[in-house]
Amino acid sequence: MDRIMRFQEVIDTVGLSRSGIYQAQARGEFPPPVQITSKAIGWTESVISDWIEGKIEDSQAQQVAKAI
Repeated sequence: MDRIMRFQEVIDTVGLSRSGIYQAQARGEFPPPVQITSKAIGWTESVISDWIEGKIEDSQAQQVAKAI
């Protein structure tokens, strides 16, 4: 079962600010949260891990493209 990460832990993990996460979500570049309660949200650990891995892959692909 996936663990749910709360906002502050996601901020600490991905290195974006709260507003940076909201802006990335608005652009469709960050996964949407899970509604935990009427006032609480979070993200599953696997979704955040997948997002980070995708960013790493994108960065590596761009570096390879620049080298060619």
